[in-house]
Amino acid sequence: MHTIEMAEHYLIPFYKRTPLVITKGKGCYVWDEKKRRYLDMTSGIAVVNLGHRHPRVVKALQHQAKRIWHISNLFYQKPQTELAEKLVQRSFDGMVFFANSGAEANDGALKIARLWGNKRGKTKVIALQQSFHGRTIATISLTGQEKYKKGFDPLLGEIVFVTPGNIEELRQAWDDTVCAIFLEVIQCEGGVKALSKPFLDEVMRLSREKESLIIIDEVQTGMGRTGTLFGYQQFGIEPDIITLAKGLGNGFPVAAIVVRRPLGKEMPQGMHASTFGGNFLACAVANAVLDTMDESFLNRVQKMSQYFGQQLTELQKKYPAFLLDIRVYGLMIGIDLAKELPVAEVIERFLAKGILTLRAGENTLRLAPPLIIHEKEIQSFIKAFDTLLQEKQGRTA
Repeated sequence: MHTIEMAEHYLIPFYKRTPLVITKGKGCYVWDEKKRRYLDMTSGIAVVNLGHRHPRVVKALQHQAKRIWHISNLFYQKPQTELAEKLVQRSFDGMVFFANSGAEANDGALKIARLWGNKRGKTKVIALQQSFHGRTIATISLTGQEKYKKGFDPLLGEIVFVTPGNIEELRQAWDDTVCAIFLEVIQCEGGVKALSKPFLDEVMRLSREKESLIIIDEVQTGMGRTGTLFGYQQFGIEPDIITLAKGLGNGFPVAAIVVRRPLGKEMPQGMHASTFGGNFLACAVANAVLDTMDESFLNRVQKMSQYFGQQLTELQKKYPAFLLDIRVYGLMIGIDLAKELPVAEVIERFLAKGILTLRAGENTLRLAPPLIIHEKEIQSFIKAFDTLLQEKQGRTA
Protein backbone atom coordinates (compact mmCIF):
# COMPACT_ATOMS: atom_id res chain seq x y z
CA MET A 1 0.00 0.00 0.00
CA HIS A 2 1.30 3.47 -0.92
CA THR A 3 2.17 5.89 1.92
CA ILE A 4 -0.70 8.25 1.06
CA GLU A 5 -3.21 5.38 0.92
CA MET A 6 -1.92 4.05 4.24
CA ALA A 7 -2.23 7.49 5.83
CA GLU A 8 -5.82 7.86 4.64
CA HIS A 9 -6.65 4.42 6.02
CA TYR A 10 -4.89 4.60 9.39
CA LEU A 11 -4.68 8.29 10.39
CA ILE A 12 -7.57 10.36 11.76
CA PRO A 13 -8.28 12.86 8.96
CA PHE A 14 -7.74 16.06 10.97
CA TYR A 15 -5.21 17.43 8.46
CA LYS A 16 -5.74 18.59 4.90
CA ARG A 17 -2.43 17.32 3.55
CA THR A 18 -0.57 18.25 0.39
CA PRO A 19 -0.24 15.05 -1.70
CA LEU A 20 3.53 14.85 -1.21
CA VAL A 21 5.55 12.28 0.69
CA ILE A 22 8.58 14.14 2.05
CA THR A 23 11.57 11.90 2.72
CA LYS A 24 14.58 14.17 3.27
CA GLY A 25 15.60 17.72 4.09
CA LYS A 26 18.78 19.77 4.14
CA GLY A 27 19.15 23.49 4.68
CA CYS A 28 16.34 25.34 2.89
CA TYR A 29 15.27 22.34 0.80
CA VAL A 30 13.26 19.13 1.14
CA TRP A 31 12.88 16.16 -1.21
CA ASP A 32 9.91 13.91 -1.91
CA GLU A 33 9.90 10.17 -2.51
CA LYS A 34 10.32 10.80 -6.24
CA LYS A 35 13.54 12.70 -5.42
CA ARG A 36 12.11 16.03 -6.53
CA ARG A 37 13.58 19.00 -4.64
CA TYR A 38 11.45 21.80 -3.14
CA LEU A 39 12.47 25.19 -1.76
CA ASP A 40 10.91 25.23 1.70
CA MET A 41 9.43 28.65 2.47
CA THR A 42 7.44 27.21 5.40
CA SER A 43 10.11 25.86 7.79
CA GLY A 44 7.54 23.30 8.89
CA ILE A 45 5.30 26.23 9.95
CA ALA A 46 8.06 28.41 11.42
CA VAL A 47 9.82 25.54 13.18
CA VAL A 48 13.11 24.61 11.48
CA ASN A 49 14.50 28.13 11.81
CA LEU A 50 18.07 26.83 11.40
CA GLY A 51 17.08 24.85 8.34
CA HIS A 52 16.70 21.11 7.95
CA ARG A 53 19.39 18.90 9.46
CA HIS A 54 21.53 21.73 10.81
CA PRO A 55 24.92 20.10 11.57
CA ARG A 56 25.27 21.64 15.04
CA VAL A 57 21.82 20.45 16.05
CA VAL A 58 22.35 16.97 14.59
CA LYS A 59 25.66 16.65 16.44
CA ALA A 60 24.08 17.69 19.76
CA LEU A 61 21.24 15.20 19.33
CA GLN A 62 23.57 12.34 18.40
CA HIS A 63 25.90 13.09 21.30
CA GLN A 64 23.06 13.12 23.85
CA ALA A 65 21.35 10.06 22.35
CA LYS A 66 24.42 7.98 23.19
CA ARG A 67 24.25 8.97 26.88
CA ILE A 68 20.67 9.12 28.24
CA TRP A 69 17.28 10.10 26.83
CA HIS A 70 14.84 10.36 29.74
CA ILE A 71 14.70 10.13 33.52
CA SER A 72 11.70 12.39 34.48
CA ASN A 73 11.59 15.61 36.44
CA LEU A 74 11.97 13.81 39.74
CA PHE A 75 15.71 14.32 39.20
CA TYR A 76 18.00 17.22 38.24
CA GLN A 77 19.31 17.29 34.66
CA LYS A 78 22.26 19.39 33.53
CA PRO A 79 21.09 20.14 29.93
CA GLN A 80 17.75 21.35 31.33
CA THR A 81 19.26 23.75 33.85
CA GLU A 82 21.74 25.04 31.26
CA LEU A 83 18.90 25.74 28.84
CA ALA A 84 16.87 27.53 31.51
CA GLU A 85 19.87 29.73 32.32
CA LYS A 86 20.33 30.67 28.65
CA LEU A 87 16.66 31.56 28.20
CA VAL A 88 16.67 33.76 31.30
CA GLN A 89 19.94 35.46 30.37
CA ARG A 90 18.50 36.40 26.98
CA SER A 91 15.03 37.50 28.12
CA PHE A 92 14.50 38.78 31.70
CA ASP A 93 15.26 37.75 35.27
CA GLY A 94 12.95 34.78 35.56
CA MET A 95 12.34 31.08 36.02
CA VAL A 96 11.48 28.41 33.46
CA PHE A 97 9.13 25.45 33.04
CA PHE A 98 9.63 23.06 30.11
CA ALA A 99 6.87 21.44 28.09
CA ASN A 100 6.52 19.76 24.68
CA SER A 101 4.42 22.02 22.43
CA GLY A 102 3.20 25.56 22.05
CA ALA A 103 -0.35 24.70 23.07
CA GLU A 104 0.97 22.96 26.17
CA ALA A 105 3.09 25.99 27.08
CA ASN A 106 0.16 28.37 26.61
CA ASP A 107 -2.09 26.08 28.63
CA GLY A 108 0.47 26.10 31.44
CA ALA A 109 0.86 29.88 31.28
CA LEU A 110 -2.90 30.27 31.69
CA LYS A 111 -2.81 28.00 34.76
CA ILE A 112 -0.02 30.07 36.29
CA ALA A 113 -1.95 33.29 35.66
CA ARG A 114 -5.18 31.88 37.10
CA LEU A 115 -3.43 30.56 40.21
CA TRP A 116 -1.75 33.93 40.73
CA GLY A 117 -5.00 35.79 40.07
CA ASN A 118 -7.23 33.68 42.29
CA LYS A 119 -5.10 34.62 45.30
CA ARG A 120 -5.87 38.26 44.52
CA GLY A 121 -9.52 38.02 43.52
CA LYS A 122 -8.65 38.39 39.83
CA THR A 123 -10.09 35.75 37.49
CA LYS A 124 -10.71 37.45 34.14
CA VAL A 125 -8.37 37.08 31.15
CA ILE A 126 -8.29 39.44 28.17
CA ALA A 127 -7.48 37.92 24.77
CA LEU A 128 -7.53 39.34 21.26
CA GLN A 129 -9.73 38.73 18.25
CA GLN A 130 -7.89 37.03 15.34
CA SER A 131 -5.42 35.45 17.76
CA PHE A 132 -4.28 31.83 17.78
CA HIS A 133 -2.85 30.06 20.84
CA GLY A 134 -3.25 26.33 20.21
CA ARG A 135 -5.74 23.48 19.95
CA THR A 136 -6.40 22.33 23.53
CA ILE A 137 -9.71 23.28 25.14
CA ALA A 138 -7.93 25.97 27.18
CA THR A 139 -6.05 27.42 24.22
CA ILE A 140 -8.98 27.48 21.79
CA SER A 141 -10.82 29.29 24.58
CA LEU A 142 -8.07 31.95 24.32
CA THR A 143 -8.11 31.95 20.51
CA GLY A 144 -10.05 34.74 18.82
CA GLN A 145 -11.15 32.83 15.72
CA GLU A 146 -14.50 31.03 15.73
CA LYS A 147 -13.45 28.43 13.15
CA TYR A 148 -11.21 26.78 15.76
CA LYS A 149 -13.95 26.72 18.42
CA LYS A 150 -16.95 25.39 16.52
CA GLY A 151 -18.38 22.24 18.10
CA PHE A 152 -16.28 22.33 21.28
CA ASP A 153 -18.58 24.14 23.70
CA PRO A 154 -18.58 24.64 26.60
CA LEU A 155 -15.23 26.42 26.59
CA LEU A 156 -13.48 28.14 29.50
CA GLY A 157 -15.27 31.16 30.90
CA GLU A 158 -14.06 34.55 32.10
CA ILE A 159 -12.16 35.23 28.86
CA VAL A 160 -13.01 38.56 27.22
CA PHE A 161 -11.99 39.41 23.66
CA VAL A 162 -11.02 42.83 22.33
CA THR A 163 -10.23 43.99 18.81
CA PRO A 164 -6.48 44.34 18.12
CA GLY A 165 -5.57 48.02 18.09
CA ASN A 166 -8.84 49.20 19.65
CA ILE A 167 -7.66 51.07 22.75
CA GLU A 168 -11.17 52.05 23.87
CA GLU A 169 -12.33 48.42 23.87
CA LEU A 170 -9.20 47.48 25.80
CA ARG A 171 -9.89 50.10 28.48
CA GLN A 172 -13.52 49.04 28.85
CA ALA A 173 -12.58 45.37 29.23
CA TRP A 174 -9.72 45.94 31.68
CA ASP A 175 -11.26 46.23 35.14
CA ASP A 176 -9.89 45.28 38.56
CA THR A 177 -10.82 41.60 38.08
CA VAL A 178 -8.39 41.06 35.16
CA CYS A 179 -5.55 38.73 36.13
CA ALA A 180 -3.82 38.74 32.73
CA ILE A 181 -3.85 39.70 29.08
CA PHE A 182 -2.79 37.02 26.59
CA LEU A 183 -1.44 38.23 23.24
CA GLU A 184 0.90 37.79 20.27
CA VAL A 185 2.85 40.91 19.29
CA ILE A 186 2.42 39.72 15.69
CA GLN A 187 -0.71 37.69 14.98
CA CYS A 188 0.67 34.98 12.74
CA GLU A 189 -2.34 32.79 11.95
CA GLY A 190 -4.46 35.94 11.99
CA GLY A 191 -2.77 37.26 8.84
CA VAL A 192 0.78 38.22 9.94
CA LYS A 193 -0.28 41.52 11.50
CA ALA A 194 1.63 43.36 14.23
CA LEU A 195 -0.06 45.09 17.13
CA SER A 196 0.39 48.87 17.06
CA LYS A 197 2.77 50.63 19.45
CA PRO A 198 0.00 52.83 20.95
CA PHE A 199 -2.04 49.69 21.69
CA LEU A 200 0.91 47.91 23.33
CA ASP A 201 1.81 51.06 25.27
CA GLU A 202 -1.73 51.06 26.66
CA VAL A 203 -1.41 47.36 27.53
CA MET A 204 1.69 48.25 29.55
CA ARG A 205 -0.01 51.18 31.27
CA LEU A 206 -3.15 49.24 32.19
CA SER A 207 -1.22 46.20 33.40
CA ARG A 208 0.65 48.41 35.88
CA GLU A 209 -2.38 50.43 36.91
CA LYS A 210 -4.60 47.36 37.44
CA GLU A 211 -1.78 45.07 38.65
CA SER A 212 -2.35 42.42 35.97
CA LEU A 213 0.03 40.09 34.14
CA ILE A 214 1.14 40.40 30.51
CA ILE A 215 1.51 37.01 28.80
CA ILE A 216 3.11 37.03 25.35
CA ASP A 217 2.80 33.99 23.11
CA GLU A 218 6.19 33.77 21.38
CA VAL A 219 5.58 30.32 19.89
CA GLN A 220 5.93 31.64 16.33
CA THR A 221 7.53 35.05 16.84
CA GLY A 222 10.29 33.70 19.08
CA MET A 223 13.66 32.13 18.32
CA GLY A 224 14.94 34.69 15.82
CA ARG A 225 11.96 34.60 13.49
CA THR A 226 11.39 38.37 13.62
CA GLY A 227 15.08 39.35 13.65
CA THR A 228 15.46 39.51 17.43
CA LEU A 229 15.57 36.41 19.62
CA PHE A 230 12.07 37.16 20.91
CA GLY A 231 9.49 39.24 19.08
CA TYR A 232 8.50 41.34 22.10
CA GLN A 233 12.03 42.79 22.23
CA GLN A 234 11.17 45.04 19.25
CA PHE A 235 7.95 46.46 20.67
CA GLY A 236 8.93 48.16 23.94
CA ILE A 237 6.72 45.90 26.04
CA GLU A 238 7.76 44.07 29.21
CA PRO A 239 6.01 40.72 29.64
CA ASP A 240 5.56 38.84 32.89
CA ILE A 241 5.35 35.52 31.04
CA ILE A 242 6.48 34.38 27.60
CA THR A 243 5.79 31.03 25.96
CA LEU A 244 8.12 29.36 23.46
CA ALA A 245 8.06 26.29 21.21
CA LYS A 246 8.43 25.72 17.44
CA GLY A 247 11.90 27.14 16.65
CA LEU A 248 13.24 26.36 20.13
CA GLY A 249 13.83 22.74 19.09
CA ASN A 250 14.27 23.25 15.32
CA GLY A 251 11.88 20.36 14.75
CA PHE A 252 12.42 18.45 17.99
CA PRO A 253 9.40 18.77 20.32
CA VAL A 254 10.25 21.19 23.13
CA ALA A 255 8.51 24.19 24.65
CA ALA A 256 9.09 26.57 27.53
CA ILE A 257 7.30 28.99 29.83
CA VAL A 258 9.50 31.81 31.14
CA VAL A 259 8.05 33.80 34.06
CA ARG A 260 9.44 36.69 36.07
CA ARG A 261 11.24 35.49 39.20
CA PRO A 262 8.75 36.73 41.86
CA LEU A 263 5.93 35.01 39.97
CA GLY A 264 7.92 31.79 39.63
CA LYS A 265 8.79 31.79 43.33
CA GLU A 266 5.08 32.03 44.13
CA MET A 267 4.23 28.76 42.35
CA PRO A 268 3.80 25.80 44.74
CA GLN A 269 5.26 22.36 44.12
CA GLY A 270 2.85 20.01 42.39
CA MET A 271 0.62 22.63 40.75
CA HIS A 272 1.88 21.74 37.27
CA ALA A 273 4.02 19.04 35.67
CA SER A 274 5.08 17.31 32.46
CA THR A 275 6.46 13.79 32.11
CA PHE A 276 8.48 14.50 28.97
CA GLY A 277 9.01 18.25 29.38
CA GLY A 278 12.67 19.24 29.45
CA ASN A 279 14.02 15.77 28.72
CA PHE A 280 17.69 15.27 27.89
CA LEU A 281 17.27 15.05 24.11
CA ALA A 282 14.99 18.07 23.82
CA CYS A 283 17.25 20.27 25.95
CA ALA A 284 20.42 19.16 24.19
CA VAL A 285 18.88 20.22 20.88
CA ALA A 286 17.50 23.51 22.24
CA ASN A 287 20.87 24.39 23.77
CA ALA A 288 22.48 23.93 20.36
CA VAL A 289 19.81 26.11 18.76
CA LEU A 290 20.31 28.94 21.25
CA ASP A 291 24.09 28.73 20.99
CA THR A 292 23.78 29.15 17.21
CA MET A 293 21.46 32.16 17.43
CA ASP A 294 24.08 34.65 18.56
CA GLU A 295 24.16 38.36 17.73
CA SER A 296 25.82 37.90 14.34
CA PHE A 297 23.22 35.29 13.37
CA LEU A 298 20.36 37.64 14.26
CA ASN A 299 22.03 40.54 12.42
CA ARG A 300 22.14 38.35 9.33
CA VAL A 301 18.42 37.57 9.68
CA GLN A 302 17.73 41.30 9.70
CA LYS A 303 19.81 41.79 6.54
CA MET A 304 18.00 38.98 4.72
CA SER A 305 14.70 40.45 5.90
CA GLN A 306 15.60 43.82 4.43
CA TYR A 307 16.65 42.25 1.14
CA PHE A 308 13.51 40.10 0.91
CA GLY A 309 11.32 43.10 1.70
CA GLN A 310 12.98 45.19 -1.02
CA GLN A 311 12.49 42.44 -3.60
CA LEU A 312 8.82 42.02 -2.67
CA THR A 313 8.25 45.78 -2.81
CA GLU A 314 9.61 45.87 -6.36
CA LEU A 315 7.28 43.02 -7.27
CA GLN A 316 4.33 44.87 -5.74
CA LYS A 317 5.11 47.93 -7.88
CA LYS A 318 4.94 45.66 -10.92
CA TYR A 319 1.69 43.95 -9.90
CA PRO A 320 -0.23 46.39 -7.65
CA ALA A 321 -3.59 44.92 -8.65
CA PHE A 322 -2.63 41.50 -7.26
CA LEU A 323 -0.35 42.30 -4.29
CA LEU A 324 -2.40 44.53 -2.02
CA ASP A 325 -0.15 44.73 1.03
CA ILE A 326 3.18 43.28 2.16
CA ARG A 327 4.22 42.96 5.81
CA VAL A 328 7.75 41.89 6.66
CA TYR A 329 8.83 41.19 10.24
CA GLY A 330 12.24 39.60 10.13
CA LEU A 331 11.59 36.47 8.07
CA MET A 332 7.92 36.28 8.95
CA ILE A 333 6.14 37.66 5.90
CA GLY A 334 2.50 38.21 5.00
CA ILE A 335 1.33 39.16 1.51
CA ASP A 336 -2.33 40.14 1.09
CA LEU A 337 -3.61 38.97 -2.29
CA ALA A 338 -6.45 40.36 -4.38
CA LYS A 339 -9.64 38.27 -4.44
CA GLU A 340 -8.90 37.48 -8.10
CA LEU A 341 -5.81 35.65 -6.86
CA PRO A 342 -7.01 33.07 -4.29
CA VAL A 343 -4.23 32.05 -1.91
CA ALA A 344 -5.08 28.36 -2.32
CA GLU A 345 -4.43 28.67 -6.06
CA VAL A 346 -1.15 30.50 -5.45
CA ILE A 347 0.08 27.82 -3.03
CA GLU A 348 -0.81 25.10 -5.54
CA ARG A 349 1.00 26.89 -8.37
CA PHE A 350 4.08 27.46 -6.22
CA LEU A 351 4.06 23.75 -5.43
CA ALA A 352 4.10 22.95 -9.15
CA LYS A 353 7.16 25.20 -9.41
CA GLY A 354 8.91 23.35 -6.58
CA ILE A 355 8.27 25.82 -3.75
CA LEU A 356 6.39 25.22 -0.49
CA THR A 357 4.37 28.14 0.93
CA LEU A 358 1.70 28.79 3.59
CA ARG A 359 -1.52 30.72 4.05
CA ALA A 360 -2.82 32.91 6.86
CA GLY A 361 -5.96 34.94 7.48
CA GLU A 362 -8.54 35.23 4.72
CA ASN A 363 -6.40 35.55 1.59
CA THR A 364 -2.84 36.09 2.79
CA LEU A 365 0.22 34.26 1.49
CA ARG A 366 2.51 33.55 4.43
CA LEU A 367 6.24 32.95 4.12
CA ALA A 368 8.42 31.64 6.94
CA PRO A 369 11.65 30.44 5.33
CA PRO A 370 14.55 29.02 7.33
CA LEU A 371 16.53 31.88 8.87
CA ILE A 372 19.65 30.61 7.10
CA ILE A 373 18.19 31.52 3.70
CA HIS A 374 20.55 33.17 1.20
CA GLU A 375 19.94 35.83 -1.44
CA LYS A 376 20.03 33.21 -4.22
CA GLU A 377 17.08 31.35 -2.67
CA ILE A 378 15.16 34.59 -2.22
CA GLN A 379 15.86 35.39 -5.87
CA SER A 380 14.56 31.94 -6.89
CA PHE A 381 11.34 32.60 -5.01
CA ILE A 382 10.93 36.11 -6.47
CA LYS A 383 11.53 34.82 -9.99
CA ALA A 384 8.91 32.10 -9.55
CA PHE A 385 6.44 34.59 -8.05
CA ASP A 386 7.04 37.01 -10.94
CA THR A 387 6.34 34.24 -13.46
CA LEU A 388 3.22 33.18 -11.57
CA LEU A 389 1.87 36.74 -11.52
CA GLN A 390 2.74 37.27 -15.18
CA GLU A 391 0.80 34.13 -16.09
CA LYS A 392 -2.17 35.27 -14.00
CA GLN A 393 -2.08 38.74 -15.52
CA GLY A 394 -2.08 37.22 -18.99
CA ARG A 395 -5.15 35.13 -18.21
CA THR A 396 -7.11 38.04 -16.70
CA ALA A 397 -6.16 40.63 -19.35
